[in-house]
Amino acid sequence: MAHLQANAVQQVEGGEKARDLGYMGLAALGLTFLFLWLSQQGGVSSAIGIGGLIVAASAAVGGVMGFLFSVPRIMTKEAPAVPTADVKAGAEGLKSPRRERLLASNTNLERISEWLTTMLVGVGLTQVASLPSHLNSFADFIDKQAGGLFAGANAPLLNAVTVSSPFLLVFGLIAGFIFFYLYTRIYLSPLFQQVEILLDKDPGEQKLGEQTTKQIVDSVPVEDRDAFLSYLTSSDRLSVNQGIEIIFDLLYQPGGYEQAIAIGTKLASTPASKIAQFWFLMAAAYGQRHRALRVSEAAPEELAKTKKAVLSAAKQAILLDPSYKENLRNLTRLDSIDNDLGDFRDDPAFLALLAG
Repeated sequence: MAHLQANAVQQVEGGEKARDLGYMGLAALGLTFLFLWLSQQGGVSSAIGIGGLIVAASAAVGGVMGFLFSVPRIMTKEAPAVPTADVKAGAEGLKSPRRERLLASNTNLERISEWLTTMLVGVGLTQVASLPSHLNSFADFIDKQAGGLFAGANAPLLNAVTVSSPFLLVFGLIAGFIFFYLYTRIYLSPLFQQVEILLDKDPGEQKLGEQTTKQIVDSVPVEDRDAFLSYLTSSDRLSVNQGIEIIFDLLYQPGGYEQAIAIGTKLASTPASKIAQFWFLMAAAYGQRHRALRVSEAAPEELAKTKKAVLSAAKQAILLDPSYKENLRNLTRLDSIDNDLGDFRDDPAFLALLAG
């Protein structure tokens, strides 16, 4: 439970940081409108407004540059294959390697960010020599555009605004760059990492809800629980993998396929639906039901309904992992203990799935 609480705390803190950034954005927008209004009032108010607008605009540009330079790049690497043994598949092998996403402390925002940062640095270096003339041009622009706001006794304020405008511009650029660079590295990078962890989280490791866990546990009568099932069902909250393991264990108990199907029906609305092994075991469970119905000479409608469930589960397993075709084929071998799909060894629809 400790790691669940830690994850919850991290998500709350991440949400607070994102909310704080939103509040800062609204405050900056409000200050910008305030400076815009002051700039039209004349006198000292105009000087303060124009200076504030210069700082706000340059800080916005510097902030974008700081963001581009500090956002980490999401990297992927192949995790090593893990040896496993699948008794129901009748063979030992390797789990297919999964792509592991990592957050690297980098200064590029994917390809676009890399291109923009390279361009900004390159262009900036080529324009360093002309920087003083550009700043003078900016001061002249302010002098011409703001001249009408400082008439009469306020004329000296125009000179103050004109002289200070290049410094305010540079100050805003640097301040905006540093602030957003540090804010992104310290606060936003962990948020990116949390998103990547959520996106890449193994569906089998996710916890089921308490109600779903209780329904699964109640589906297995106490007298039918072996040591392994007793261990699994003692958990307050089962993981998806544990739910699948319960289905697996039930398939080796007499009549356990009915309980396995009942549990599988509940798991179908959880992340288990993204796991090929889940659908493979469901096909096996429905295959056992089909054989029991055939032996008991059940109505053709019941057999057809169960056959449809077998084909649907097998199709879903193959869609998620085509390598399960061979595992499904192995379940049709009558000379094997795992012959849950023996009734379908010559079924055209089932063979078409394996051949597709």
